[in-house]
This record gives sequence, C-alpha cells and structure tokens, in this order.
Amino acid sequence: MEKLIKNIMLCLFAVFAFSCNEEMERLLTDDYPESGTEYTTGHVLMVVIDGASGIAVNEAYNTRKAPVIRSMTDRSLFTFYGLADNEEGVSKERGWANLLTGTTKNGLDVNQGIDELETPSFLQRLKEADENLKVSFYSSDTEFFGAFGSVADTKRKTSADSETADALITEINGETISDIVVAQFGGVQQIGEQYGFWSNETTPTNEVIDAIYDVDAFIGKIMKALEARPRYVQENWLVVITSSYGGVYEGNVTPASLYDDPRLNSFMMLYNSRFASKLLQRPGSDELQYKFYSPYFVGPGQKATTNAVMTGNTEFFNMGKRWSSNPDEEVDKSGYTIQFKMFDKHGDPWGNRNIISKRYQKAGTGWQLMFSNNTQVEFAANFKEGSSVFRLPSTRRDGSWHSYTLVIKEVDDTQKGDSILFYLDGKYQMGCKIDGSKDMWTDAPLAIGHTFSPDRPSQANLYINDLQFYNVALPADIIAEYHCTTKLDLLGELYPYWNNLVGYYPNDREDDIGLSYLEDYSKYTSKDKRLYFNKPVGTFTPTDDYVTRRQESIVTDKVCPLIDDSYYKTVLNTVDLSYQIFQWFGEPVDSSWNFDGEGWALDYVSLNN
Repeated sequence: MEKLIKNIMLCLFAVFAFSCNEEMERLLTDDYPESGTEYTTGHVLMVVIDGASGIAVNEAYNTRKAPVIRSMTDRSLFTFYGLADNEEGVSKERGWANLLTGTTKNGLDVNQGIDELETPSFLQRLKEADENLKVSFYSSDTEFFGAFGSVADTKRKTSADSETADALITEINGETISDIVVAQFGGVQQIGEQYGFWSNETTPTNEVIDAIYDVDAFIGKIMKALEARPRYVQENWLVVITSSYGGVYEGNVTPASLYDDPRLNSFMMLYNSRFASKLLQRPGSDELQYKFYSPYFVGPGQKATTNAVMTGNTEFFNMGKRWSSNPDEEVDKSGYTIQFKMFDKHGDPWGNRNIISKRYQKAGTGWQLMFSNNTQVEFAANFKEGSSVFRLPSTRRDGSWHSYTLVIKEVDDTQKGDSILFYLDGKYQMGCKIDGSKDMWTDAPLAIGHTFSPDRPSQANLYINDLQFYNVALPADIIAEYHCTTKLDLLGELYPYWNNLVGYYPNDREDDIGLSYLEDYSKYTSKDKRLYFNKPVGTFTPTDDYVTRRQESIVTDKVCPLIDDSYYKTVLNTVDLSYQIFQWFGEPVDSSWNFDGEGWALDYVSLNN
C-alpha cells in the first residue's frame, strides 16, 4: 500500500517521462528502488557494436528486430543520428580511435591501422587518475583487443560474439565486478564486409539489420544478468551502447552535412534504470541559427553606433568616369558589386536615411545607397544629367534579414554607358542604363550610416552585416547561390569570387566585440581599410563615441550561416562518451588531452537521484 501511495504522488510530478500506469506496474513488481537508496560512485558497462549504423539500428528497432534495445529506450538518452567523426569519411579504425580516446585529434587518419594510434584511451587515463579503478575487457577482434585491452585488469580475447557475451556474463554473475566493463561485438561488421553495409546512402542492407538482431539478443542476456546482481541498484550502472561508425559505403558521397554521410552515422545510448527517456533527433537545415554580435546603427541621441568610417584609405571603392564623348579620354570600364545584409526594425515614415556611401552630402560627387522616404532603397550617383537615382520599388523595412546586391556591369566599346542591376534576396528586381559622363571619384571616405545632418534626427534602427565590395560584376547565378551565405572568409578559395572580394566586413563576429572599428576580413585586409565608429564626415559630427553591439541568434531563410560545431552537437557524438564516463566517475578532464566531447545533462525519472 505504501508503494501504491508513493506511485500516485510521483505521477503528479512532471519529471516522469512515462505514464502512471507504467510506473505502477514497475512498482508492483518491486523493481523500483526504495526511498533513501545509497548509490556508489558508479559502474560503467560499454558495449561497442562495430559497423551498426544508427539508421540500421533504427530500422531494426522499428521492425522488432531489436526488442531489447527498444525496451531500454524507456530509460535512456539515445540517438539514431549520432556522429562518429567531425569530417567526411571514417574508417573502422578511426571510429575506434575517436570512440576510445575522446578526441578526433588523435593523429589517426582513415588510412592508418589502429596499431599506429599513439593517443591514450580514456580507459588508460581513468586508471591513471584512480589507481584503484578496475577495468575488464572482452573482444573477438584481435586489433581492437591489442589496441585497447592492455590496460585492463581482467581481459579475454574471444573467438566470436557468443563467447564474448558468455565471458562477460560469467564476470557479471560473480561476486565482484570491475568498475568499467568493455565488450566489443564484431558480428555486424563481419556481415557488412561480406554482404555490404548499405544498399544506397540512406538504406542499410537487410543482412546488417538481421545481424543487429543477433547482437540485441546478446545484450538481452547481459542486461538480464546485470539486473540480477544483488546490489545492481546500489552499484549505479551507466550502460553505454554504441556503434563505432556507420560501416563502409562504396558509392560516391557528397553529403550536404555530416549527418548525410552514411559512414559517420552511429547509434548511441546512455542507459540507467533511473533515467527518463530522451530521443535526440538530427537537426533540420531550417534549425541553423545566424548568431551575430553586431554594431547597432541608430540615429543621433540614441546612444549607439551612428556610423562607421574608413579614415585611412579615402580612395577605396572610388569609381571613375564611365563614359566620355572624347574617344581619347580614358574611362573606368571595370565592373563593381556591392552586397550586404540588412536587418531594419524601425519604420520611420519620414526623410532620407543613409545606408552605405562614399559621399559628403545628399548630392555631389561620389555615390550613395540610402532609404528614400522609408519606402524605397535607392542608389544615387553623380552622372551626366546630375544626380541619377535608381530605386528599388518596394520597402523591406520589415524586421527581417534581407540581402541587397547592386551590380555595375563592365563597360565595353559598344556601350555609351553601362548597366546597373539590383537584386533582392538573390533575385533580380530591376535594372537600367546610366550615362556616366562624370566621375564617381571623391575624397569622401567610405561610410556606413550617417554622413550628413538630416532634416531631423534619424530614427534609424538597423544592422548592416556581411558587407562585400567586389572589383567585378558578380553574375546572377553566383548572387543567387551565395547571397545568403555568411563567413565567406572561412570558405576562402572555395568561394569562386574570393580573389575579387576586395573588402569584406562581416560585422557579426564575437571576436570583434570591444574593438573601436570594423575589421576587413578579405584577403586584402589592412589597417587602412578599417571602418572606425562614430567619426566625422563632412559637416556631420557624431555627438558621442558610444557603440552598442547586439548579441542575437535568429533562424531565417534569408541568411545561410555556415554549419558550425554547435549544429553537430545537438546529438551524441562518439567522442562525447569518454567525457561522459569521466563525469560519471566524477573525475576531472585535463585540457591537455584535447577531448572534443561534451557532457550531457541526464534527466532522471526517479526522485531518488
């Protein structure tokens, strides 16, 4: 009766990850630990299943060919989309190395045998941290046994998976047992090598799935023996079941992300009788966040960034006379492109607002990109007939990121002038001919934000990020493909127009917080091309030097951030398991070991934790 009352009370709490009926059944079968149970520091059982991809285990799970693993998910943190490496391609040996050393920086590449591994395993490091800790090791693979079994206090090289299971169960049935027990099963790997691991890059072979059924049966016998130990609950077992990699794939692999590489796809499970169930799914491409630490451009008096000015190189991005009636006069025939992303949150209904310029005033020599009466983005320059204005017909001041691209095409001998093209979010909007008989050359500095005193203080409220200047007219297909891409400097030569990117100001880097300027991240970077905050331009003088940077993370289809490590840390990685085991034993991790893994918060379903 006492247990029944306890069950009803516990069901009232949200910490339960399963129904009250299920908990009642567990309590009535007397499997649940009593209140006040004392737990030891902990024990670990690690089961390594070579070549069992997460997708294959998931298929076995769904077709009832992995009933034991399926039952264990009720008390597990687990994933079918774990990663065995942080780069494309992995071998069985490198999969072992990543898993057992806790780092991908272990010096073993995909072409090396495990006998060339020099980085110590987490087993060795744990024993060095605690000389009283005992390790048992069972494996039918000679290479695996030789590379990692030497540190074990109890070890056995077996001839088959069935013998591995029997040897492990024998130890479990004994009175004493090691603190860490490692068992490696190679049957799935052998079947995969014989029949193939994958039918295609998303479909495992039936033979591999059937082989997982056999290993699942061994795990069932092992868990039955483990849970029958008289002090099983007090020993506080963390059961780790993991594959080392996803198996060999013979076809061509061109994954959009590491999650799409079948060779990296791994199954991982952390089980304890007190854990709540939690399935880690692979993130979708729409879950990539644009994380930016950006200067916040607002109008005077709002105590934030007013402008950013290139004070060193006043000739940067000058454009010359585009046409002359005198055939002997030299003209500027080059192409140019200006591209940037803008997030504008304020709907100021009145007045012109500067965005990017090389100009002192609203008229005169030079050029200017600006808002026009809050409804249009316009390009203004001094041409033959005075100030030529090119306006994008609709506003995008909607509180979302948008990319703007202005292309000034190269002048050829057949043109009187040249073409200017405007793209919004990578799509062509409009274009026109301009008759450039006057220079767009000026000693005015390049500037973001205000360059003149408007009729009233501007209420601008925006970010201008990923500002790019090219010495060539970008073609439409490149604009369409890359308009939303960030961190072009990390792509470097992989970006087709990297050598033509003469000025690049991402304006979104955490590393730049605290600087008094925006850094040029192009290959042509120099101190003279820095954009300093809140500097005088012409008659405009900022009232203070206050600069505000905003830290935000936004998911949007208008910005395509490069995939970073955080995208791959939403699921378990094999390198996490070494770190997790260190945490289980309460042992610190030395930074010199270069562990790549991270510890995971483990949700408990029991209040006795």
